[in-house]
Amino acid sequence: HIEVGSKWIIDSNVVIPKGQVLNIGPGTVIDMINGAGIIAYGGISFNGTNNDPINIISRDGTGIGLAVISSDRRSNVDYTNFKGLSQPDKSARSLSSPVVFYESDVDITNSIFENNSSEDALNIIRSNFFINKVIFRNSPSDAIDADYSTGHIKETSFFNIGNDSIDVSGSNILLENISINGALDKAISLGEKSVATGSEIYIKDSNLGISSKDLSSFR
Repeated sequence: HIEVGSKWIIDSNVVIPKGQVLNIGPGTVIDMINGAGIIAYGGISFNGTNNDPINIISRDGTGIGLAVISSDRRSNVDYTNFKGLSQPDKSARSLSSPVVFYESDVDITNSIFENNSSEDALNIIRSNFFINKVIFRNSPSDAIDADYSTGHIKETSFFNIGNDSIDVSGSNILLENISINGALDKAISLGEKSVATGSEIYIKDSNLGISSKDLSSFR
């Protein structure tokens, strides 16, 4: 458990073992430097507030962020900002995003992913997820990459995305009240027999709107 409002500097990888949950309270700042990150096998519970969000940052631009792997507990991330993180080095872990949920269900709400230098801002693999009231801004590649997952994305906005805003493969997703402003490739990309249902989707200044391939469908 990390104390409310505390500030931590992480300069080497922190591993949360199976059966243990990483709890972080409002106003906490975690500064990841020297290529460090957090790998959690037992799940996470990040509980910021509107006035005192949690900030996961990297002042030297090398922090590799967070990976939750094979957790049997559903994680939650509320009022948490991920800013200035980088793509993990392949020698550290074979992942392409500074925030990864692999075979780990998660709810992400009221949070911001901003200025993260990585292939994907958020990568979800073989998991069930709910994303609500989240902002993705200034991602050099994809914002959300969901693979072989089932999820619901609601009231979420994307600004200045270098590739696809929402990229799903082999997944089933529901999209509600989505705003995409500036995707250099596709606003929404569906592949590998993905099924998506959407309503109130607003797309502006993007190269392509919605792309469906590999027997995928959108309705």
